[in-house]
Amino acid sequence: RCLKDMLSTFTPKFSTAKRVVGLGIEKRFETVHNRGPKVCDRVAILTLCHGTTCLIVQLHLMISPPFSLSAFLQRPELSFMGVGIKHSLEALETEYGIKCRNAVDLAQLAATVKN
Repeated sequence: RCLKDMLSTFTPKFSTAKRVVGLGIEKRFETVHNRGPKVCDRVAILTLCHGTTCLIVQLHLMISPPFSLSAFLQRPELSFMGVGIKHSLEALETEYGIKCRNAVDLAQLAATVKN
């Protein structure tokens, strides 16, 4: 199945309620030797989860991310949550030009609940 079809399973069909989608990234660390040894860390994997379904997107294997992924992360009826999501989204935007519309950092939320 194509990515667009898989992403559609996360989108509410008939409900007007917002849907919560978990979002996380994994970075890939490489040593670059073209100008002396340097460790390069880039986002390699984007994980999206809702309920019992998880989608693992291997960004490092793509020439460029598909438009359907960017459009999905901009949908107003979806809220994306994760620990340290601000840093994850900054990396996705810097490295791939992918932006996300509605994001909640669970670390900040947990801190407010704890206090």
